[in-house]
Amino acid sequence: MASKQGKGRIGWCDWTWSPIKGRCGFFCEYCYMHSINKRFSLDPMLRVDEKELRWCPRQPGKIFVCSQLDIMHDDIPDVWVDRVLNVAESHPQNTYQFLTKKPCMYSAHDMPANSWVGTSVDGLAFTRTNFMDIGTLETKAAIKFVSFEPLIAFPEEVVFNPIAWEAVDWIIIGADSRLGADDPPREWAERLIESARRYDVAVWLKDNYLWPVNDYRPQEFPDEIKVIRAPREPEPVPCERM
Repeated sequence: MASKQGKGRIGWCDWTWSPIKGRCGFFCEYCYMHSINKRFSLDPMLRVDEKELRWCPRQPGKIFVCSQLDIMHDDIPDVWVDRVLNVAESHPQNTYQFLTKKPCMYSAHDMPANSWVGTSVDGLAFTRTNFMDIGTLETKAAIKFVSFEPLIAFPEEVVFNPIAWEAVDWIIIGADSRLGADDPPREWAERLIESARRYDVAVWLKDNYLWPVNDYRPQEFPDEIKVIRAPREPEPVPCERM
C-alpha cells in the first residue's frame, strides 16, 4: 500500500503511492529499487494494482506517484497512466508529484491542475536534454520541477539555460546513495542553488548531499516560494470628487 514519508525517508512528499507496480524499464544502474527487488523478490510483471488505485489519504498531502518505476516509460500503457491521472484529478485536495526521465511524454496526457510534473537530470548523456524539455513543456500542471538526483556529473548546459530556468519552479538536489558511491562536490550544489536564486526557483537539498553542519540547507517547496514572490494586489485608487 501507500507508504508514509517523513524524516529519514523522502522528505519532499507526505506519501509515496504506487498504483502501477513492476520492474522499471529504464533499469538505471544507480536505482535503489535494484536492491529492494532482490531483497524482497518483488514481482517484475507490470500491472495495475486495483486496490492501491483506490487509495487516498485521510488528510490532504503531497503524494509522490509511482516512486518505484517511471510511469512515463514506453512499457506503461497510456490507458494505465490515464487511470492514475483520473484518480489524481478527482482528489483536488491533494498534490500529486510525478517524476520521469521522459518529460516529453507529459504532453501525451492531460495532466491535472493539482499535479507537479518533474524530470530527472543526473548529468549523464541520457538526461542532458531533460532540463530544456521540462522548461518548454506546455501543461496545466501547477508546478514544473527538476530532480538533480543522483548528481553523477555536473550538467554545464543547465546553468546557461535561462529559458528553462524561467519556466521551472523547483529543483531537488541529491547524491548517489549506493554504498561506496562518490560524493558529488559541494560546488555542484552551490552552482545549481546560485542559478535557482537568480530565477526565484525553490530548492530542496536532500539530506544525502554532504553539506557543512552549520550551513543553511535549503529545503523549500515551490508553492511557498510562489507565495513569497506573488505580485501584490494594487491598492485601489480613490476617485476624485468633482
